[in-house]
Amino acid sequence: MNKTIIVNQDKCSACGDCQKVCPQKILKIRKVSSDEKRNMSFFQRIDCFYHKNNKLEVIDPENCIGCGLCLPACCHKAITLEDKSFQCVTIE
Repeated sequence: MNKTIIVNQDKCSACGDCQKVCPQKILKIRKVSSDEKRNMSFFQRIDCFYHKNNKLEVIDPENCIGCGLCLPACCHKAITLEDKSFQCVTIE
């Protein structure tokens, strides 16, 4: 497939439901480090605390097969699949 997974961290609750259904095992819930927290805004730190200091990470985006099983598994609609060939161009 020519798709890649995109996670909107502002919507993600790091519940792990998407991780459970991923056949490629490219999603991982990990603890946020102290250094990362230091660089967060006040509201980001509150959000991090709310999520038990967990964060969803795409550890191997190149192995995403674009199956879409993660989409219905995410009750927060934090995951999208985009074409790998899509290029974002910034015009100044």
